[in-house]
Amino acid sequence: MLILSELPYHPPAAFFAALLQADGLVLEAQENYRKQTYRNRCLIRTAQGVQALTVPVVDGNRAEKVKTSDIDIDYRQNWVHRHWRTLQTAYGNSPYFEYYADYLHDIYRTKPTRLFELNLAFLRLELRCFRLTLPVTFSTDYRLPGQPGAPGCLDRRDWLGPKAGGAGLTVRQLWAWCSPIRRCLAQVLSLG
Repeated sequence: MLILSELPYHPPAAFFAALLQADGLVLEAQENYRKQTYRNRCLIRTAQGVQALTVPVVDGNRAEKVKTSDIDIDYRQNWVHRHWRTLQTAYGNSPYFEYYADYLHDIYRTKPTRLFELNLAFLRLELRCFRLTLPVTFSTDYRLPGQPGAPGCLDRRDWLGPKAGGAGLTVRQLWAWCSPIRRCLAQVLSLG
């Protein structure tokens, strides 16, 4: 079974849990950008609780009329430094962080122009780190959610979202849903 999904920034554990049962991933490359989604933000667990990390985009008000794959990142803000320091502070003492830190930092240092490029670089790294070898392809046309898609393709667009409501799951629901991978990640990242 293939999974059709938007391309999130540092996807949550439930995203990877769903991929464990998939034969391939089709990334939605034809949709228009939507604000306040995981496309440009992620939630991480810190000593102070859950913290949001948001990648600023150029002309955010106009962004919803532009394809997600064409959204430019706004580097006028010092978000790269803040994200990297937050990740180091939250996970720097975790087992194995030192093995992946340079790879993560290299992606931040390259400063991709587009949000899609940044997210794809992180996704490829995370798939490699989790040893998930499924093929990743891109959609060539846009279908509205709920429209029949290709046979054997499960539409998981907007399945994960930072806000409650709609078809998406909240962070609390995700945390409960992905308990097997959560236990594994908690052990690896010393989250308890």
